[in-house]
Amino acid sequence: NEINTNFSWTTSTSGNVKGAISSGSGNSIQTHTLTLTNGNSGTVTYSVTPTIDTCSGTPVDFIINVEPAPSITQQPVGDSICLNGMTPALEVQYTNGTGTPTYTWYSNDTNDTVGAIQVGTNTNTYQPLTDVVGTTYYYVEISFPGAGGCGEITSDIVAIEVIEGISITSPVVDQTICEDGVSQELSVTHSDGAGTVTYQWYINTTNSNIGGTSTGVTGSNFTPDPTTFDTIGTYYYYVTISDDASGCSDVKSDVYTVEVVADPTVSISPIGPLSYCQDVIAN
Repeated sequence: NEINTNFSWTTSTSGNVKGAISSGSGNSIQTHTLTLTNGNSGTVTYSVTPTIDTCSGTPVDFIINVEPAPSITQQPVGDSICLNGMTPALEVQYTNGTGTPTYTWYSNDTNDTVGAIQVGTNTNTYQPLTDVVGTTYYYVEISFPGAGGCGEITSDIVAIEVIEGISITSPVVDQTICEDGVSQELSVTHSDGAGTVTYQWYINTTNSNIGGTSTGVTGSNFTPDPTTFDTIGTYYYYVTISDDASGCSDVKSDVYTVEVVADPTVSISPIGPLSYCQDVIAN
């Protein structure tokens, strides 16, 4: 700043920027806030010209790029999985903002940011642990550097639920019916498991839950086809329970047994007709 040097500036904007300082003069341009009237980036150019008496120097342009406020375009997604399963990594994406941001991932045992602990940094993804049964909540903070004013944005809080694998809770009930009879309904109940649970019932020729032929029944209850029981013998059934969540394994029930026996018959001895005197006790 030479003695007796004066400065003046002219202002130009891209048209969608509000808050720029109008053309003026002085040694500084006062602090001001620039905003956008739409979602597009804009610019403000202050062209400063130095003068000494009647001599003008070369103008210097100060260009300010105004970016829309940052926002998250892809939120992390929660999941339910079995113990030690592999859930997809939590991922976040953003748009706008200035500079290279930093990411800080947090976990909590409640659906809140209060009391959360830091679990990961410096990447837009995080791989949750799944070695403990329970629900853990996660979110990420994205911070933008410098004096650009973009500050910090925070993702949604999502839950990762880790569940024990399927456990069958209902006992197997064996049945005995007569030839051409109808069996009671076979049913199965279970606890735990994650995702969508499906069932598949099988009939087998041996007392085993390996192999066999699918019956086509996919519910938790199954009534065997009564036409199967037109032949004396023992029939074996079992059900496989599956769920589609990561880390979950198929579980097979014990074998349900339906034993088909011959219809009862009546034997009379001695064979009549018999003749007895009055008041005699018949043997």
